[in-house]
Amino acid sequence: MGYKVFDDSSCTLTPDERRAEATRLCALLKGIETMRSGEQSFVKQISDPWAAVSIKQLFWLRDLNEKYNNF
Repeated sequence: MGYKVFDDSSCTLTPDERRAEATRLCALLKGIETMRSGEQSFVKQISDPWAAVSIKQLFWLRDLNEKYNNF
C-alpha cells in the first residue's frame, strides 16, 4: 500500500480531535507483530499522549490501520 497524497485543507479536525483519533488508532495498532519496525516505532512515538499529531501523521496512522486492520 502506497502512502496517500493529501491536501492539508482536506482535514478540518482540531489538534485535540487529531490527538483523540490518534490515540484510538494507536490502541488498535499496538501489538500487531507483522508491522515493520519503522511502523512500530512510529506508533509507539505517536501514542505518547503529549505528542502533537500533525495532519500528515494522522493520515499515516489511518493508512496503517487500513493496512493491518482491514476487516
